[in-house]
Formats: sequence, C-alpha cells, structure tokens
Amino acid sequence: MLRKVAFTISSFVFINVAVYFLYVIFDIPHNINIRIGLLIGLITGIVFMFALCVISLHDKIAQLKKEKINITEQFQDEKFQIIEKYQEENKQVITELQCIKSGNISEGDKLFHMALTQSLSEPLKYSTLEKCVTEYKHPQAAAILGGFYEDGIEIDEKILCEKNIEKAADLYKKCCDSDSDSFGLNQWLLGWIYEKKLIKEAKEMVNNTHNKTAFSFYNKSAENGFAKGYNSLGKFYQFGLHDENEKDFSKALKNYEIGREKGDVYAILNCGHLYKERYEFTLKNNENEAFHNLDQAVERYNEARKQESNEAYMQLAMIYEMNLIKYGKEPFDVADYYIKSASVKNQYGATALYKLGEWLLKNDYLQKNEKITNKLNHDTINDPVIICYINSYTIFSNLIAQNKVEDEYMEYYKKLLKKFKN
Repeated sequence: MLRKVAFTISSFVFINVAVYFLYVIFDIPHNINIRIGLLIGLITGIVFMFALCVISLHDKIAQLKKEKINITEQFQDEKFQIIEKYQEENKQVITELQCIKSGNISEGDKLFHMALTQSLSEPLKYSTLEKCVTEYKHPQAAAILGGFYEDGIEIDEKILCEKNIEKAADLYKKCCDSDSDSFGLNQWLLGWIYEKKLIKEAKEMVNNTHNKTAFSFYNKSAENGFAKGYNSLGKFYQFGLHDENEKDFSKALKNYEIGREKGDVYAILNCGHLYKERYEFTLKNNENEAFHNLDQAVERYNEARKQESNEAYMQLAMIYEMNLIKYGKEPFDVADYYIKSASVKNQYGATALYKLGEWLLKNDYLQKNEKITNKLNHDTINDPVIICYINSYTIFSNLIAQNKVEDEYMEYYKKLLKKFKN
C-alpha cells in the first residue's frame, strides 16, 4: 500500500517540477497564481514524501526489533536445550564431582578419577589404574586397563602398555567376584576370553570345559544386569555351546529379549535372526504363524537399523525384496537399504554389495526404475559406495585377502561394474 501511495505522490511531484521548469525555461506566459499553485503542489509532495519515508523507516525499525526478539528467543531456546542435554548426559559426572567436593567418595574412586584425567601418553596413567585394581578392586579401572592390555598401547613408536591377554584376564578376575552390577562388564569380558580360548588356561581345557566356564561368567554378568551377558547367554542356549543337550529356543529368545530391552544391538539382531529362522521353519506348514514370525523379525531389524546397524539394513533389504507388496515398499527402498548396508566395510557390507548387484542384474532395475538410476547416477561423484561400484574393489580387498569372498561374489561384482560402465 505504501509503495502505491509513494509512487502516486512521486509522479505528482515529478509532473509539478517538470511543468514549473517548462514555464521558466521557455518563458511561457502565465499568471502568478499558476506559479504559486505549482510551488504549493511541489512543497506538498515533498512533505508527503518525507512523511512516507519516516513511516517506512519506523515500520522497518519495528520489523527489525521483532526479528531481533525472535532470534533472541530462538537462541535462548537452543541454549536451554543444549544446557538440558549437557546436564542429562553429564548427570553422573556431575553427581560424582559433587561427591568428590563433599568428600562422599571412596579412595578408590578418587584414584580412578585421577587416572581418567591423565593422558594415554603418560605412563603414570597405567600405574594409577593398576593401583586402583590391586588396592581397591575397582571394576571400571580393571575393565579399562584390561582393555589396554588386550590391544596394547603404542604412541609415537613408544610402547606404553604391552599386549598381554593373560594380564588382562588376571585384572578382570580380581574384579569379578562381587554381585554388584558394576562388576558385570568384567564377568562378561572373562566369559569372552574363555569362549575364544584367548589365554593358556582356556586353551588347555578339554571336553568343552572352556565354554562351560565362559557360560558361568556370562550367567554372572547377566545376573548383574549387563546387557551383553544376556545376549551371550542367548547364543549359548540357541546353539548349545556349553552343552549339546541344553539347546533351548525358548531360553535363547528370553535372554535375547532381555538384552534387547536393555538396548544391546546384537541382542536385538539375534532376536530378529531367531524369528526369521522360525519363519522359514514354519512357512510350509503354517503360513499365518510363519508371517507372524516374519513380522516380529522385521520389527526387531528395524530397531537395530535405528542404531545404524548395517547388518539390519541388509536383512531388511533381503526381506523386502521378497515381500514388496506386503510391507508397502518400492524397489528403490530395497536398493537404498542395500547401499546403506554396503557403505560399511565389513562382511555384511560385502554381502550387501553382492546382493545388490545380484538383485539389480536379475531384475534389470537399472533400466526399469528411474528412481534407482537417478540415485546411482546422482551420487556417483559424492558417494564413496558408488565410486567403489564403478572404480575399485575397495570393499572387497580386505575380505579377498582373508579368503572370505567366494568367486561367485566377484562374478556378480564384475557384471555389475560392466553394467554401470555401459
């Protein structure tokens, strides 16, 4: 509205000025009244223009103030969100610091917190953690220091902690006898060491004794509420690793489900695997039960997918590929899930890449489906997975060196490369 008024008045002023100068330049005869009228019109127009500029400036200032208030409010909201998030994430740390300040903290915890502040490159860090374990049986210190001994720590070609799994096991053992939930991690770590026969004692065990020992540690870990303990128990019951006569699907599923409730992604995946196996087992005899099991598997794989498990993406792609209509999916969704799984360079990524190549070639979706073609072409420059498809064997290189990729995989891969290059 203001723009229209300003344009009208500007036109009026321009016409007045033009007429006035015509009279003056060409000395056109006129009476004094005309000249006075033109001058009054010119002055009036200028006054109106000035008034409009003031009004416009006032509105602009008001708008800027409003924007400033909105930005300030937005900043305050974001600031409060950051503070709330920080406080939530660091609640335990804050509580511990308050305990230290008030003096309500054990000597072992004080020493442990001192070790956490020390750098990995400081030899004092390792001796401080060792003191926490030997003098105070501190479970977190044992888990951290044991992990250092399992992997070994070398910085700038200087060995600060030599790899020694026997030593790691001794540290875990010193802090695994309590029923406290803080000891569950050490019990689980010991179970893992015995299951994989990583120490001399386990290697010398016969008649599956190492797995029975591992099972007992996993059981203690689960009793103390450690999520990975439930997942490991589920695996032992599923395959009867500790005792062939104790294979038990129900116990396996029960333990996986508890691990799932506690958020362990491997327990969630194993739940999905069990339901998928039940689907395949019941499909011939009871279709309703079979698809109920498949739905349960999909639900759990989706839970694992939300934790960015590339194995879950691969499993979902395989299920959706065979059941597009049932789950309301498009061919593009299948390709997208395979691509997301293949973006991680592990055995599931390699399998997903093989499956994607097999599926695209089998269905010729590179020609039939514009969405997939556009996705693959559009991401060629920026997506390392697509670059891998076209230019290299990066994802496969490590697996090939370890003889983990069958020749059949490579044949599909070469066909896929040829398809893209054409």
